[in-house]
Amino acid sequence: MTNPVAIATVACLAAVSFAVSSVPTRQPTRVEARIALPNTGVRLDMADPPCSDRAAGLVAHDVVVKAGAAAIDAAIGLPLEPPALSHVPPGNSEWLAGRVGVPVEGPSTCATLCVIYPKTARATVEACMSDAGGADRECTTSPRSYAGMQGRFGGFSSAITDEAVVTCVLGKNWSPERSRLFSVSATY
Repeated sequence: MTNPVAIATVACLAAVSFAVSSVPTRQPTRVEARIALPNTGVRLDMADPPCSDRAAGLVAHDVVVKAGAAAIDAAIGLPLEPPALSHVPPGNSEWLAGRVGVPVEGPSTCATLCVIYPKTARATVEACMSDAGGADRECTTSPRSYAGMQGRFGGFSSAITDEAVVTCVLGKNWSPERSRLFSVSATY
C-alpha cells in the first residue's frame, strides 16, 4: 500500500523545485566613473600634500545642492559627468563641471568622482587608485605610493534625494613621476 502523505510530499517538493529553478536571475548593474590623475612633476618633502581649493572639500551634499535633486534623480545609473549634468541649470553645471570628474592640479593632482544609484538599491560602492596603464584593480592607497583617496566617513561622502543616492570620493596623486588611474563604482 502506498503512503498518500509521502506521495503528496514528493509532488510538493517537485513543484517547489520547479518554481525556484524557473525564476530568472537579474544581472547586477554597475555604474563607474574613471579618470587619469597626472603626476605632479614636483617632488615634495611631505606625505599627502593638500589639493587646491577648487578640488578640496567637495562632498556629495554640495553636488546635490548645486545639481538639484531632480537632476540627480534623472541621472540614476550614471557617473556624474557631462551627460548627467544636462538637467542642471547652466551656472551650476559649469561649477560642477569644473570640480567633478576633472583633474585639478595643485600640490597634489586631485579629482572628485561621483556615482548615482537608486535609493532603494542594495549597493556596493568601491574606489580604486592604481598605476595608469596597469591592471586597474591593483589598488594602492598608502602614502608610500604617493596616492590616496579621502572624503568624509572613511573616504566616501553620500547624499540622498527622493529617488537616488550620490556617493563621491576624492582621489589624490602626488607622485612626481607616476600617473594614476582613479575609479569609483557602484554595483547594485
